Amino acid sequence: MSHSLRRAWNRLLGSLGLRNPDQDLADEIDAHLRHIAEDDIRRGLSPDEAHRRAKLRFGGVEAAKERWRDQRGLPVLDALGRDLRFAVRALRKTPAFAFGAVVTIALTVGATTAIFSVVYGVLLRQLPYRNAERVFWIWSDVPNRGRTPFNVPDFIDYRDSARTLSGVAGYFAYGANLSDESAAERVQGVRATGNLFDVLDTQPRLGRLLRAGDERPGGEHVVVLADSFWRRRFAADESVIGRTVRLNAEDYTVVGVLAPGFVMPLRDLEFVLPFAPEQDPRHAVRNSVNFVIGVGRLADGVSPQQAAAELTAIAGRLRERFPVENVRKRGIQMVGVLDGIVGPIRTALVTVFAGVGAVLLIACANLANLMLTRATGRRRELAVQLALGSSRLNVVRQVLVEALLVSVAGGVLGMLIARWGAAGLVALAPADLPRAGEIRVDVAVMIFSLVVSSLTGMLFGVIPALTSARVDVRDALQSGSRGTTAGSQRIRGLLVSSEVAIALVLLLVMTMLGKSFANVQAVAPGFDATGVLSARLTLPAKRFDTRDAIVTFQRALMEQLSSLPCVTQTGAVTLLPLGGLMSRVPFNVEGRPLERERSPFAQYRSVTSGYFEAARIPLRRGRTFSEQDTDRTRAVAVVNEELARRWLDGLEPIGARLLVNDTDTGARPVEIIGVVGNVQQNALDEGPTADLYLTYPQLHRDQVGAAAGNMFWIVRTGGNPMSLAPGLAREVRRIDADVVASQIRPMERYLSDAVAPRRFSVSLMAAFALAALALALTGIYAVVMYTVSQRAREIGIRVALGASHANIVRLLMGHGVRYVIIGLAAGVSIAAGVTRLLSSMLFGVLATDAVTFGQVVAVVAVVSVVACALPTIRVGRGVAGVLQAE
Repeated sequence: MSHSLRRAWNRLLGSLGLRNPDQDLADEIDAHLRHIAEDDIRRGLSPDEAHRRAKLRFGGVEAAKERWRDQRGLPVLDALGRDLRFAVRALRKTPAFAFGAVVTIALTVGATTAIFSVVYGVLLRQLPYRNAERVFWIWSDVPNRGRTPFNVPDFIDYRDSARTLSGVAGYFAYGANLSDESAAERVQGVRATGNLFDVLDTQPRLGRLLRAGDERPGGEHVVVLADSFWRRRFAADESVIGRTVRLNAEDYTVVGVLAPGFVMPLRDLEFVLPFAPEQDPRHAVRNSVNFVIGVGRLADGVSPQQAAAELTAIAGRLRERFPVENVRKRGIQMVGVLDGIVGPIRTALVTVFAGVGAVLLIACANLANLMLTRATGRRRELAVQLALGSSRLNVVRQVLVEALLVSVAGGVLGMLIARWGAAGLVALAPADLPRAGEIRVDVAVMIFSLVVSSLTGMLFGVIPALTSARVDVRDALQSGSRGTTAGSQRIRGLLVSSEVAIALVLLLVMTMLGKSFANVQAVAPGFDATGVLSARLTLPAKRFDTRDAIVTFQRALMEQLSSLPCVTQTGAVTLLPLGGLMSRVPFNVEGRPLERERSPFAQYRSVTSGYFEAARIPLRRGRTFSEQDTDRTRAVAVVNEELARRWLDGLEPIGARLLVNDTDTGARPVEIIGVVGNVQQNALDEGPTADLYLTYPQLHRDQVGAAAGNMFWIVRTGGNPMSLAPGLAREVRRIDADVVASQIRPMERYLSDAVAPRRFSVSLMAAFALAALALALTGIYAVVMYTVSQRAREIGIRVALGASHANIVRLLMGHGVRYVIIGLAAGVSIAAGVTRLLSSMLFGVLATDAVTFGQVVAVVAVVSVVACALPTIRVGRGVAGVLQAE
């Protein structure tokens, strides 16, 4: 009698109560031994011979039972070794599943690790300061202006009066021209009080750092170099200590090199020079420019709230003593040392990291579905193990070990992908990404990758493992591997709902960020950057300490640049639009009551004649500056439309006079001669600012130093702007060898950089959202396909009874669509909260925009229904084959 007939006969006897159930179990085990002998049969052995060898290999059924029982008491390492061997054999039998699972994990873990390397490098990597959580950057708080630096006398008062801070230091940005035997270049650094590094409590890499004695007048000119600059410019030569470098035509002795990873709220820190507040010419002028940023360390036992209260009280006392100069200074802002460095990039990074984490969860859900399907196909095998005496805990452990083996293999491959991904992210990130040099795949990141891959294995393995352990032995052995349970179907459906919900949230976030990005790009900058080359110059303060020296240099350079081929227009401005620098000045309209607490502020720029024409900023009324506007004529100004609309309402702008407080000694009158269009000075996603333009030949002496330190030139050409770069640099050096042209770039670069943070977030979120949608669709397709295969007999019977193809399709699709609807409902609820949290990143789009919600829900619903339909639309054509097979 054949094996299949014997099984049928035994089942019949069992149903009549004429057969011993233990004999049924023995026969099923015997059948399983035949099943595992399939490899021998493929090699040409007869079924009986293969079965005999299998029984010899296991020592018979009873021996196999005893073997499973003995393994219950194995030591942990031995049991783990056995489970690993079992997992390897099981995965070798399903190479397609193993390959797909490993690749899926590698890609998701690689992406997660790459993003984490950025998050860790920027937000989590320890700063080279002792007890960094007790260090704060300190600004003055001015209504409608936010964080404002201190002027020198205010800084001295805060420094000398604060008792809750163990130390108060100050610094400000300072650019310099470096010229030595190598090629000259412009470098960016800071001037800082000698106690800065004591307050930060950091150590040098080489030599020493600044100290209080370096501030004294007549002392040695010293400089401390940043580690990255030391490596780039001096090839990490340790003999640089004691060497002389020339900065802004003055000699400085290198006394130290900063520790690697030293950062401040300043892009591209390359050197630190000493700053003596008491020696500054503005140390007794309360109306002077605000430019000093404070740094404070909390005293022992003092909380940030106590320090903030004391500093606010100091601000109140200063306002009482100097009501005119300090009337708008309401208090202070203390910002944690890391928050002050990373700024708003924190929200974008956390959002992106959450996005890739969501993709990882979807991948886990997909893999769990695959594991559930695979476990269903192995019900017979697992039932035999339980029948042989293996405990359900052993079954759970075996399935989990398989999942962990797959996840660790994928994690190792994912680390390789992460190395490439991290480099790509740094290239894609905004140019001003803080702490970019700290981004790398190091030991901490590799540990994170292994932990994530292991947790991934647990996440996608635990549900299949528990489901496998609940298998009914007798039912599984009698029904074979075709059976399934309502519980496992529900689990698969809920996993699909979770995938749809997460994909919907990511796609909605991506769509809103994308719309915001498009809205920002659509904002008119107010100038024409096409065909314009820009460059930054810093004039040495020692030699360019008068207005005439600056104007003479400008006229000579303008004449030389105008003679270059293809140059049509040139001009200069103190601060370039969208350049990241700001200069604001209070003013008042002459003849109107002065309200000091509500006095307006304007974005303040000095320009040459020809600047508006070179930048193609449109003239709306009056005229722009000309060569006839000199220090011997009346002081004149050009304002933009926003200033005229907001502060000159009811007045004729041309001829109106403003009182501009841009000097240390008080306001001075200027007459408006023209109105130009609005320019986005700070950012494209901000409203128009009130802009006030003066001309270089009428610079006040108190503004000479700032004008010499910051001078941006723009050159318009009919060809490729960068073709002018060598000629521009050459002409600058020809006029003055100590002046260096830096940041030579097309002006369009500033437009690109202005949207770079949004482009970074949108690009990554788009990739994650599309990946999540693809994974969700794959999961839907797999679940519906599995349902079709499990209901093949039912489908055949329905068709035989007259059911139409359309009815069968609706029946099968209903199972998948039900879970899609659940996922859509859950996703909309979650997204409503998530988008509100991201409202600060949106521009021109409401966090609860119903149109966007509707569009995304419709897209996800349509593609999900298509994924449900694909496995079922062809089911009718296979019914005859199903009936024949059954």
